[in-house]
Amino acid sequence: MNGRSARILTALCALIIFLPFHVFAAEPVHKPVHHAQAKHDAASKQAEVDAFRNQILEHWSLLAGLPGADKVHVRARVKLDPSGNLRGNPDITATGGPENTRKALMMSAYRSILKAAPFHGLPRDRYNDWREIVAEFNVSDFAL
Repeated sequence: MNGRSARILTALCALIIFLPFHVFAAEPVHKPVHHAQAKHDAASKQAEVDAFRNQILEHWSLLAGLPGADKVHVRARVKLDPSGNLRGNPDITATGGPENTRKALMMSAYRSILKAAPFHGLPRDRYNDWREIVAEFNVSDFAL
């Protein structure tokens, strides 16, 4: 392993502190519903998103001091099967900040999702609401 590869590997392995993020479920197509039903559905969807988010948080870590990390915004699109297993690889993108920091944060997000899977506590009867979830990570929301 050359010096550059060792530095990159070290940086990726060292991504072990917290990175907050906000998780949003992708908007499924719904038939029109009454206002009370819509409120109940929104509360149920938020509970599902919270369950997903908490499981990722248990496996999420990031190295403090990455240059420009406070300017990076990471977005992960995750597709799940009815049992909460990943369907394919998470689609991770990042914007802002230095390229090396974006790459490091993308890899950290990817690893945390793989470690967290399969996801539990997601009601099977509401699978259409959580079969695809978009998680957004923003380091600037958290003081490292």
